[in-house]
Amino acid sequence: MNLEKQKEMAKDKLNKIEKKLEEKKTISRKGETRFYHFRQNNSGGYFDENNNVCINVFIEAHSDSEANLLADNFGIYFDGCEQGIDCSCCGDRWYPVDKSDGEKELVIFDNNSEKKVDIKKVFASMYSDKCIIHYLDGRKEIINFKTEDDCKKHIWKQQYTVGKKCIICGKWKKSRKARR
Repeated sequence: MNLEKQKEMAKDKLNKIEKKLEEKKTISRKGETRFYHFRQNNSGGYFDENNNVCINVFIEAHSDSEANLLADNFGIYFDGCEQGIDCSCCGDRWYPVDKSDGEKELVIFDNNSEKKVDIKKVFASMYSDKCIIHYLDGRKEIINFKTEDDCKKHIWKQQYTVGKKCIICGKWKKSRKARR
């Protein structure tokens, strides 16, 4: 890459940073807060996990635009493919939230019950076993999802010929035909 192209890319990055700083100054911090759920895409075949992010991150904010700006503080970015960080065929690792994503309560879509439930009632899945919450006052909380050992009463549902799956916790029980 030639020097002129590098200078142009550096100017673009600087302009984006300056624009974000201006947006942070003008953001309204009034009214009721909501929780915005950022779910990480498996870009490049892996998930990024550290002290601030995992597959499921919640950010408390007054608006979707404030949540998107705060996300930057925790390492959540929205232009990974454009910057060459993320896999172009898989897509960006993170996507911005919009107004419809804000919830008054900490809820998440649960694949087993197929509805939104309180995050403290969610069972871990093959990919996700926790979430991180960033509160507006600066606190951070990690919630570990429940495991199949926490399921008091398995309710089994037949899943094709593979076996039965508990509709509460997602545990599998293979059928006799599948065991052979």
